[in-house]
Amino acid sequence: MEEDAFIPLKLSSKEQEELLSKREAQAAMASHHLEKLELRSHVMLPGDYQMQVHIIECRDLKGGNSNGLCDAYARVRVMGRIKKTRVIRKVSGCVFDDTLYFNFTGLTCSAIEEAGIELQVYDFDAFLAHKLIGMATFDARSIHALPNHEFYRKWVGLINNKARDSSGYHGFIKVSLTILGPGDEQLSHDLDAEYQKELAEEADQSSGFGIVALEGPNIDVKTTFLVVFVWEARDLSVMDSTHLFSSARVEAYVRVDFSGMQAMTSVVSVLGRANLAPEFNEELWLPITEPTETRRISVGLWNYSAHTQDRPIAHVYFDLDDVRHSGDLRTSQGLFGWAFAKTSNYMGPRPRWHCLYGAPAGIQGKRGALQNRYGEEASTYRGQLLLSMEILTNPPSNLKHTARRTAFRFKPTLGLTPPTAKYHLRALALMGSEIPQFRSAGIRTTTKMRLVISIGNHELNYGWEQNKRGVVVWNKLLTLKAIRLPVLIEEIPDVCVYLVRGPPKVSTVCFSRIPAARVLQQQFRGGPYWEMLKPEPSGTTYPSGMMLDMNPGAILLKLGFGLSEDAMDPAFSWPEVELMKKVEERTPFCLRVYIYQAKDLPASDENGLLDPYIKVRFCGKKEKTRVHSTTTSPLFYETLEFHEMLPVDIRFGPDIIVQVWDRDIFSSRTPKALLRLPLTKCPVLSSESSKPPLPTWHKLTTVGAVPLSSAILMSAALIRKRDLAERFSRSGSITPQMRQAWVEVTCVGVRQLKAHRLRTPQAPYVRIDVPAPNERGTNVKTRSSSVPCGRNANFLERKIMAVEMPENALYAQHMDLRVYDAHIGLSTGLQNPLVGACSIDLATKMPWNSEDFVPPQMELFSDSDLWRQKEEKQQDSNLRTQAEFPEGIIELGTGKFAADVDLGFCENGYREIECDDYHELERRDDEFAAFTSGDAGTGAFNQLTLSGLPMIYEDVVYMREQDQLAQNISREGRPMTFLDAVDSQISSAAEALTSLETSYKLSELPISFPSQWAAADYIEGREWWTEQNGRELENYLRNKPFESYKVFRGKYHQNAAKSTLRCVGVFKGILRILDANPAFEEKPFFPMRVLASSAYTVRLYVIRGMNLQPVDGNSSDPYLRVKLGSDVEDRKSSHCTRTLKPDFYDTFEFHTVLPGPSTLKIQVKEWNRIYPVHEIIGQTEIDLEDRWFHSEWQKLDSLRKAGMNKLKPIEIRNLHKDTSPLVQGQLHLWLEIRPESETHREPPVELRGPEKRKFEVRVICWKSKDVPFEMGDYFAEFWIGEYRKQKTDVHWRCRNGQGSWNWRIKIPVELPLDSPEKGRLVVQLWDQDIIKWNEVVGDAQIDLYRWFLKAYHEKRAINIFKDINEAIARKQSLRSGEDSNQATESNVTSQVAESPLSLSLVESAEDETALLDTNQTKGAVMGSNHLQDHTGHRKYQTAEKDAQYFVKQLKELVGLGEIDESTRWIKMTYHDVRTNRLTSRGSLAISIEILPDEEVELRPAGHGRSEPNANPYLPPTTGRMTFSYNPLALCSALLGPKLAFQVFCCLCCILILVVIGLGGVYFTSFYTLLESLGLAQ
Repeated sequence: MEEDAFIPLKLSSKEQEELLSKREAQAAMASHHLEKLELRSHVMLPGDYQMQVHIIECRDLKGGNSNGLCDAYARVRVMGRIKKTRVIRKVSGCVFDDTLYFNFTGLTCSAIEEAGIELQVYDFDAFLAHKLIGMATFDARSIHALPNHEFYRKWVGLINNKARDSSGYHGFIKVSLTILGPGDEQLSHDLDAEYQKELAEEADQSSGFGIVALEGPNIDVKTTFLVVFVWEARDLSVMDSTHLFSSARVEAYVRVDFSGMQAMTSVVSVLGRANLAPEFNEELWLPITEPTETRRISVGLWNYSAHTQDRPIAHVYFDLDDVRHSGDLRTSQGLFGWAFAKTSNYMGPRPRWHCLYGAPAGIQGKRGALQNRYGEEASTYRGQLLLSMEILTNPPSNLKHTARRTAFRFKPTLGLTPPTAKYHLRALALMGSEIPQFRSAGIRTTTKMRLVISIGNHELNYGWEQNKRGVVVWNKLLTLKAIRLPVLIEEIPDVCVYLVRGPPKVSTVCFSRIPAARVLQQQFRGGPYWEMLKPEPSGTTYPSGMMLDMNPGAILLKLGFGLSEDAMDPAFSWPEVELMKKVEERTPFCLRVYIYQAKDLPASDENGLLDPYIKVRFCGKKEKTRVHSTTTSPLFYETLEFHEMLPVDIRFGPDIIVQVWDRDIFSSRTPKALLRLPLTKCPVLSSESSKPPLPTWHKLTTVGAVPLSSAILMSAALIRKRDLAERFSRSGSITPQMRQAWVEVTCVGVRQLKAHRLRTPQAPYVRIDVPAPNERGTNVKTRSSSVPCGRNANFLERKIMAVEMPENALYAQHMDLRVYDAHIGLSTGLQNPLVGACSIDLATKMPWNSEDFVPPQMELFSDSDLWRQKEEKQQDSNLRTQAEFPEGIIELGTGKFAADVDLGFCENGYREIECDDYHELERRDDEFAAFTSGDAGTGAFNQLTLSGLPMIYEDVVYMREQDQLAQNISREGRPMTFLDAVDSQISSAAEALTSLETSYKLSELPISFPSQWAAADYIEGREWWTEQNGRELENYLRNKPFESYKVFRGKYHQNAAKSTLRCVGVFKGILRILDANPAFEEKPFFPMRVLASSAYTVRLYVIRGMNLQPVDGNSSDPYLRVKLGSDVEDRKSSHCTRTLKPDFYDTFEFHTVLPGPSTLKIQVKEWNRIYPVHEIIGQTEIDLEDRWFHSEWQKLDSLRKAGMNKLKPIEIRNLHKDTSPLVQGQLHLWLEIRPESETHREPPVELRGPEKRKFEVRVICWKSKDVPFEMGDYFAEFWIGEYRKQKTDVHWRCRNGQGSWNWRIKIPVELPLDSPEKGRLVVQLWDQDIIKWNEVVGDAQIDLYRWFLKAYHEKRAINIFKDINEAIARKQSLRSGEDSNQATESNVTSQVAESPLSLSLVESAEDETALLDTNQTKGAVMGSNHLQDHTGHRKYQTAEKDAQYFVKQLKELVGLGEIDESTRWIKMTYHDVRTNRLTSRGSLAISIEILPDEEVELRPAGHGRSEPNANPYLPPTTGRMTFSYNPLALCSALLGPKLAFQVFCCLCCILILVVIGLGGVYFTSFYTLLESLGLAQ
């Protein structure tokens, strides 16, 4: 026995049952772990990926400039690549509307799954470092798992944990993220409908008719902490080599990355040669601002270097949702705070060992970067890291929100270390097959190979053996005994197999990682198997200079792994003598390999074909078939025999290596494809005359183990022999049973033939070959044709062939189709040159193949088939994702970050909360809208306009609001003075004067808004396909009227950059296989008269493009180029500028002949002013013949003529590019095909985009109120989108925030706009300063997009606030008419609850005439009902006049002014950096009017108050500082009453002191004089 002395113990039946159940439980745990590994692997497919980041807008940014604003720009970082947006200056909220594209090729599964998107918003600085405002991070895997692979137009909070005040959000950003991978398609959104929906929701959230207070969504913010306990590491290798001044050691530290934050442990240095174990015993605290979109936690082990860059050792990743939550900090406050408080017990989650994998020791930099970053791709075990982590949901209140590290708050004990057990690893290495061969330097022999099998830091080394033609034999059993490993299966390292090449230089060539659970599951009972090797990723070039582009080979192993106590059980023993006996005990066998046929072999010659033959290698010998000339689907039907001594147990036998070779006369022959067939899959026949086993199709790979689409039909069988010299008779024929059949090919023609060697095909013809076994095939060819042209020649022939075909469709041959050019020239060697070739599988054409038979004209469109396959793939992906992620995690764990709903936090996630203030048409009587006082200015404001008297019980409500305002003022750093209190009282009274009006939402008012810019007449009746979520129309047509077969030319190479194989044309026809001769059919299947050539007009209408990928930069200048045959049209002169979603509105008309040039190629190109060659963005192709000759297409025309309005629908077509498999964008278009005779009766649809029109927005800034500063120099600034900013004049030394400007701003705009975000009027109120910088007081935004739409369509002037007031009056009159009975009984009109969503008329005054005539106009004086004298009519009139006079005198006394119906008070807000709150900073009274260019000339108005001062007339300002000869008045005007009074008091005190001083001098002199005269007493 190989083990130590084993003393068998007699177990009772109960103990035996317990032992069996324990082993079964261990196997079940291993199986469960393997299932988890399988589910976690390949969540995302490897390949090319595109990440789109659409940065829409920002709000509520925390300004870092001295004026309270910021110069914002966004920076996006994805996998080391960085792109930026433009800088927008002096804003707290801005619109970017920039889309950044990131394209990556050849990503592995681990690379894309662990990728992250880091979005940062910076404050630009021209001289100093740019200041980070906030950031948000996303996981690529989480985004890709969302529906349609996108995170669409949602608000995200920006966090900055590096700032001093890092709590809460530092702003909000609205983004869309899309991640597209292999086979993914981007969803095309209806932008008009989505814009209207967003506008309606934002209008509901705004404080009256679209006013946005630059405030982000109301999201409940909660701060938690991710606490990572870093205990220790072990089994580390040396990172710093030994030299003169240092010894071998590792200086390790652990770095945790999460959501853009980092936390690192201290650097621990450990000396030694191997198995280094640094101890950290530190906690890493990382703040988490919830909700968060990031889920991946990266933990990396790094090696510190004082002189060079730190080098990564390995990384391991975790999911935030797998981390346990804990309530609060499990410790008491210490004397110096929580950080120094110690506890005796550890109460966190139990620590676990995590295995680390990376590049081999000594390989760093680019060669080892991929392996050191992503452990799944690594080849080498680098050690283990002991970690535990938890999420602290209730952190201490005094804890700063920054990443930090601290020592353990407890004393580590040995009991916390995960338990270990003793394991045995047995490995029987038999042989290697197809092992790479390396030549020794200076010696004409191959280097020897060695096998190394390891688990953790324990290794089994096999001896150096000679590599004989790719076969290396070890036949050796080695055992690792009683090695200490963790008990948990998840913590056990993988079993690694390394193939090492021999001296003089030793290096790892190939490797394989086997999960320990897979070996542990078998419990020493597994049999031998072939373990496929992979090339070492970091060793692409080997010392011999040879690239490993050959097959890495396979190793025949028998592995056993389990507990030592199980290994010493006799039932699990591996007697070495018996095992070697099984290996060495051999018996003669005859191996018969039956080669039937192959298909889709990779082309090896430039003509797209090859001369294939099959070579089979077995036990160091080889046999080959005969060569077949110029074909990719040869028929062999040959049997190859091998007579060898094989092990009795064939599991220990070698693999069968099947290779496809290409015969070359003038160059060396090379293998093109490979297949490994295990000997265990070969049945043992009873005798040499037994029937061969049924063959199966086997997929082939390249020599470098890259999968191919090629396959080979073959089988193999073993026959026992009495001795090796026994001769067998020749094996019988393996030709299947054949039957007579007829092949009918309706040849329509060839399309899009490409030139070869600068020679365009002149007169092509097609040769069709149907091979059969024993060279009994048949071939036909069409006549050469150049009609209508050589590149698109029509044949319009029907060819019939009598052939022999197999009864069983499994053996169906492939039809060879080759296109030749009949034009002979000197360059062709007086031969008809081959243009291209292809092979067609006839198995699906056999009518007796009931399972896979596809009837003629039932072939799916490629797009439709692709769409169906993607649906199946998506369903499978959803199932895998649901198994991978827990329920509720797919939505990024953040709830629904809608831009327009509030989020509430609960234990199960985030739920939508419906605010009571958001109910439409809700009326409440206990709360009213608060409005503040105005100045005493007159001019456009009528002081005689009255709104009513206040009600007594409402004063309490408004006083509470004014108290809140006083608290806000006190936060500004100044106390609440008596004047402030008086002003608050007066403001309450003034607001109450107008508080009893009814308010509505904008959606409730009788105002109609258009939904889009362009007239939609051409769309009516064409949206029925897109409304069904249809894309390409091929999905609706489904089946092709003709079968299309692409012909290829060129040489295949597994490196796409070196491959010349390409499609050079398409053959169109209909292929049928029949039991009877179709020539005797009464009616042909496809009448040829239908294919009579006719002239047609093709009209293409392209509406717009979406999601275009820029060629360079962040924007594009796209234009259309359409080609049909030799006709080309482009719109280069009318290209769009700086857009990725262009509105083309272009119509193309072509005249063609069908059948004939039928491929309509639509290209989107990038216009370039300098470079003459314009690069292509993407293209799509439409086959006109597949449309016109399709029955469903003709039905659409018949329905239209019958009046059923089934017009040709709008379709959404994807754009593709030859250099990338990813979608490059979409086009919205529709296509019409009309006979020439009908063209003049049906003119083309007038497809025009919205006409560019010039408008002027006139904004009048009247005055301000409630600015919470005693004195300031105020001016207002206005701008729309990217138009130039304009500002008013400065109201110098404005008192009590009651500024007066009466200033007109004229902003020219051109409609239509690109996006709704660019239709906002931004208003900023500034405080001018001469000595230092200006300071912003507050700002707001007013959404004018829908009003722009209204003005554009109605072509008239729009006075926004006036139209709203008129709509309110109309609605009130309707409501009063319906509720007249109730209105007479009520004393007070019902009120709507105070809400930022309501549209209120409380701040707009009524006309003076309407106010005086209160008997005729209801509701003009709301307080009159409370002053009615019910004793008589005369008393009522007297009281009414007294009330009006009283209010008038009161307003004149306190300086209150009224605004007319075209004016609105706009509330200004300010983001206070100190308190991190959005505070109110007063209001501006403005009027907004939108005028078309025609009315601008009819209604002239000057800028500001300049001439012509009309439409409307702007009176002089009031309350401005004037020059006075009174110094006290002038001082009061300059300094303000308060400061002037203080200065006056100081001057008085100084005067008194001066008087006292001067008086004292005079008194002293006078007293001295009196003394000298003797008069002093």
